[in-house]
Amino acid sequence: MIDSYNRKRIDWIDICKGLGMILVVLGHTGIPQVSQIAYDWIYSFHMPLFYFLSGLCFNTSKYGNFNTYIRRRWQTLLFPFFFLNTCIFIWGYYFPVPNLSVQQTDFITGVSALYFIRVLFISELWCFFFRRIVSDKLLFILAITGIAIVGETIQDSIGQNAIRFILPNSALIYYALGNVLSGKLKSVQCLNSLYSLLIIATSITFSLIYLYSFIGWDVTLLAVSGIATLITIAMLLPADRRIRPSIIYIGQNTLVILAFHPLLYNGMKPFISQFIHHNMIEGLTRMLLTWIMLFVLVYVFNRWLPWAVGKYNEADIK
Repeated sequence: MIDSYNRKRIDWIDICKGLGMILVVLGHTGIPQVSQIAYDWIYSFHMPLFYFLSGLCFNTSKYGNFNTYIRRRWQTLLFPFFFLNTCIFIWGYYFPVPNLSVQQTDFITGVSALYFIRVLFISELWCFFFRRIVSDKLLFILAITGIAIVGETIQDSIGQNAIRFILPNSALIYYALGNVLSGKLKSVQCLNSLYSLLIIATSITFSLIYLYSFIGWDVTLLAVSGIATLITIAMLLPADRRIRPSIIYIGQNTLVILAFHPLLYNGMKPFISQFIHHNMIEGLTRMLLTWIMLFVLVYVFNRWLPWAVGKYNEADIK
């Protein structure tokens, strides 16, 4: 989710991140009041999508050794997590926000949506080691799947023990899949429109059948279906110059949006609800104001605090 300024970017990946982040923000608002199915669909894949895309963008070959890897990830991932998480923790813990519970343990594990960064880093660590050890892609996926299953089993058995927060889970599978498919997907610039529409229609139909029937299939299939939908849509949008700039901008600044949107949206409720009493209008008003403030925050961080969100010129990353 975090990139240096000068890294060559692929438009459809940024578009996919942008679309995914729009769905993340939407999923954390009042959409269940409008459509429970839409809410369930968003939640079925919005975080797996970002694990998949992060794995897609991760290249172990650019790190000569583990020390280099840790130094660079401290600058581009870990320090931004601790900086932003501390800001959000102080805000949410000492100045409570409606519909947002902040616990003392969140200071380490991640407040609200920032838990994603912790899980992402744990998944990346496992992939970093196993991708170097296991060269065969099929064996790599099988090994990662086994590790993820064991990790989740242990997490379920130890309750709230602190060790559960450093164990791998299903996120590792999506990260590994993205990493394995990186070469093929990165080379795709666009898809045939008819072929794309067929993929979108098939994956959405599958998702709706799953969500309406509750037939008990593995939820991984549902997540993969949603990921396929968003990626295909993203590959279609680069040709549309009218809407892609704003979506790409969101996709290039996901960390600030991920960190601050829950506090902004929920924090406005006591004030906005005094003036607007219709639930849907009140929610839409907060949504609009949230996006305005998020874009302001993105500008502030990019202009004056780029280091706080892991953005460096390539030459500055040691």
